[in-house]
Amino acid sequence: MRPQTVYELGSAKIGGAGEDATVLVPSIFYDGHTIVEDEKKGIFDKKTASELIEKTEHLSQITGSPVIYDIVASHESAIVRYIEFVSGRTENFFLIDSSSKEVQLRGVKYAEETGLSERAIYNSIDYNSGTEEIEALRNSKVKLVVLMAYNPMNPLPNGKIETLSRLLKNIDGAGMKPIVDTAVLDAPSIGLAAEAIKLVKENFALPAGCAPSNGVFTCKSFKKFGEARHSINSAVCAYLAACDADFILFGPIEEAEYVFPAVAAVDGMRGYAARTRGVGVEKEHPLYKIF
Repeated sequence: MRPQTVYELGSAKIGGAGEDATVLVPSIFYDGHTIVEDEKKGIFDKKTASELIEKTEHLSQITGSPVIYDIVASHESAIVRYIEFVSGRTENFFLIDSSSKEVQLRGVKYAEETGLSERAIYNSIDYNSGTEEIEALRNSKVKLVVLMAYNPMNPLPNGKIETLSRLLKNIDGAGMKPIVDTAVLDAPSIGLAAEAIKLVKENFALPAGCAPSNGVFTCKSFKKFGEARHSINSAVCAYLAACDADFILFGPIEEAEYVFPAVAAVDGMRGYAARTRGVGVEKEHPLYKIF
């Protein structure tokens, strides 16, 4: 395998050959999040939001699993308030996430205005992204960008690689640091996303992961298991960690208490095996936190 690209994102390291801890990415202020009181104005329950972040930070510390926050908003005023809040309560990096490109770019602008550009990650550029959006990012100080390797004509791993090739050409020379999301559409396609992660590393040597929550929490078949869906989500995340995913967007931040221990346990086992091959494992690795 080619030498792998690694980005140092504060306390998180994303990319590499697979021995580093998997970066876990919880979503906050997502569509339907009960702590949000007014999604247009970005008004929310600050006490509960603070508690959720504090709990996640604690889980990251005791498991050794790094965390990056996925900040989701549907309106421009909201993304500003959300970024301000989260960035003030953690030193960790964050994704600027929205279904609206205008909202995302407002988030980028706010990150620049407040000196947060180095901690911000744009999520994401996809096959629909036009030249105006890419030019805005080219001229921005936010250089970490998620590339969504979704191919509507071919959802198989090779189709994702085709889309990724085009996206990389589109941002060539823009000074961006790409991180690849291999696009989950439904629960069964999580396996395809995992296979695509391997192809991304083999062909492009870029950090790669995905968002299994897109499939787990929309799967009607899983609903019959009730609360056991937490276990399913954790199992899926552990599977992706074992498949060398560099990052996992695991869904609602409330899932952190289930996902962090599961992924850390798998990473710890993998780290122990890596040591037998003569690979050094850092002291903050889950191997030394979990066991």
